[in-house]
Amino acid sequence: MSWPSFLNYAPKNKSHQKQPCANGGKHMKITTEQQFEQLISSNQYTIVKFYTDWCPDCRRLDAFMPDITSILGDVLVHTLNKDELATLSEREQVIGIPSLLVYKNGEKIGHLHSANAKTPGEVTEFLSAYVTS
Repeated sequence: MSWPSFLNYAPKNKSHQKQPCANGGKHMKITTEQQFEQLISSNQYTIVKFYTDWCPDCRRLDAFMPDITSILGDVLVHTLNKDELATLSEREQVIGIPSLLVYKNGEKIGHLHSANAKTPGEVTEFLSAYVTS
C-alpha cells in the first residue's frame, strides 16, 4: 500500500489479522445505548468515534478522517456524541475527546485517546491494526 506524503507513515505490523468493519458497511450516528450495544456485538471490528459538537479537536479530526478511511479501504467510523450519551461514555472510559474505540464481539479491544489522535499518522497507525486495507 502506498501512503500519501501527508501521512508520513508506513504500517509497522503488516501481519495483524484484519477484517472489514461491521454492520454491513452502513454508517450510523449512535443515539441510543441500544444502538450502541447492537452495533458493537458484531464479530467484526466496529469503530466508534466519541465526539462533542463544541470540540475543536473533533472538527480537526473530521477534516482528515475521510482521507484516512479511504486509504484504509473505506473504513466506516460510527459516531457517538459524548454529551448526549454521557453515562455510556463514562462506562466506556471516554474522558478526552475525540476518542476512537474499536470493538469486537461486544468487547472494547482498542482505545485511541484524544491526546494520541491529533495527527493523520497517529490515527492511521491505530486504525490500520484493525481494518482491511
